[in-house]
Amino acid sequence: MAQRRRSRKRRVLVATNRSGDEYALDYGVRLAESLGAELDHWMIVETVDEWRAEAPALEQEKESWKDREPAVQAELKKGLAVEILSRLQPQRYRLVLLRFRGRRGLKKVFPRSEILSILRHGKVSFLVLQRRRRQVPKKVLVCTGGSVYAQQAAEFSARLLGPLGVQTTVFHVAETQPKFILSQGAEKPELDPRMARAMARARRPFERAGSETTEKVRFGKVADQILAETTSGRFDLIVVASHGESGIRHLLLGSVPEELVKRARIPLLIVRATKTRTIWSRLFGRG
Repeated sequence: MAQRRRSRKRRVLVATNRSGDEYALDYGVRLAESLGAELDHWMIVETVDEWRAEAPALEQEKESWKDREPAVQAELKKGLAVEILSRLQPQRYRLVLLRFRGRRGLKKVFPRSEILSILRHGKVSFLVLQRRRRQVPKKVLVCTGGSVYAQQAAEFSARLLGPLGVQTTVFHVAETQPKFILSQGAEKPELDPRMARAMARARRPFERAGSETTEKVRFGKVADQILAETTSGRFDLIVVASHGESGIRHLLLGSVPEELVKRARIPLLIVRATKTRTIWSRLFGRG
């Protein structure tokens, strides 16, 4: 019976396209421990030659991890990463860590294009490990726009990161309004009351988890201001919400998570939020 319950526990997955990535595995171990989850590692290859080259490395990995906790279940997967990872279900995996590096052809020049394809089709939450950083984030930027999706992202990331003792900044980017232009001399323009309440709600899960939490607001283009804040604040991780934005709004405005994947230089946690949406909101990307 205990074994049956164990097999039903939701897991954390580390997906890579190259062997020998101890950084990604160590990162995944710490987060799996934080969630009380079990850990899988899938090394995804596309050709038979890659399979033959990576198989010995995977066997070495299995041997080195067999006596460590949590145990890592390592598998070699053959096929397109987007097809393999798009079939994952949230009921099975709580989080997927992506660590894809340039390998050949266009992937050497545009290694993030494959990650973008995965994010557009995936149904789970993803943590994109852009560059090698510390395995445990210390300063986290949680981006909120006041929506129900952003609140779900805050609650998920608080459960994930709270036990790690992170310092959290709840961050909002607002468009500059005429009233702010007329009062440029003010040190801190007054925030819309609804957004102030939304930021307070986003702080609560982290405060309950014992994290040191602050708030900050910037004005301007969302992706630009998020990236500027991560640099000036020396953050280790960005948290954003995604609900599979589609329709006309996506075609015209693009997606903030996708923009961050293209430009961010630190790990990015994209929390796949869920909500029942109307036909109108699906068409125009509202909600």
